[in-house]
Amino acid sequence: MTLLMMFINWSISRSKQQLNPASPEASSSKNAIFRQRWSFFNWLSSLALVFLFLFMQITIIYQVNPEVIPIISLIIPILIVAGAVVVSFTTGQGGSRIKRDAVIGKQTGAVPVDDDRFWKLGGSTYYNPEDPSIFIEKRIGIGWTANFARPMAWVFVFAPILVIILLLIFAT
Repeated sequence: MTLLMMFINWSISRSKQQLNPASPEASSSKNAIFRQRWSFFNWLSSLALVFLFLFMQITIIYQVNPEVIPIISLIIPILIVAGAVVVSFTTGQGGSRIKRDAVIGKQTGAVPVDDDRFWKLGGSTYYNPEDPSIFIEKRIGIGWTANFARPMAWVFVFAPILVIILLLIFAT
């Protein structure tokens, strides 16, 4: 679990940054804050999950009030989901909802890059063989997606599934 969270933080830091050409400095600053907030949220979520799993192990070893177990088991996931909603709505995709009065780029009249042809399945899947990025910010919604034109993206998509299958095979 910790390795998965570390990988998610790594992929957040290495994903392609979508900048607004009309104000690249401001959008870069907003995007940096966006990444920092999600990275921090990811870190807190991983700590909360580790605490939850630790608590469940403790309940096996030591006598714990049975009324406390479902409360803790529900509160931690609810807090993680609520935190994700708060970070999503306060930050926006790529930092679009972050107010940066100190960093205001000059309006150049430039238009955003037209990459519609690379977004498939209604804008949910990115496929661009010329783009070296493995991860890219989602076009719709909050988060990141893989550039499915890169072979390494397929490895990152299927590796967790393969690990789960191998664990199921060898655990029995």
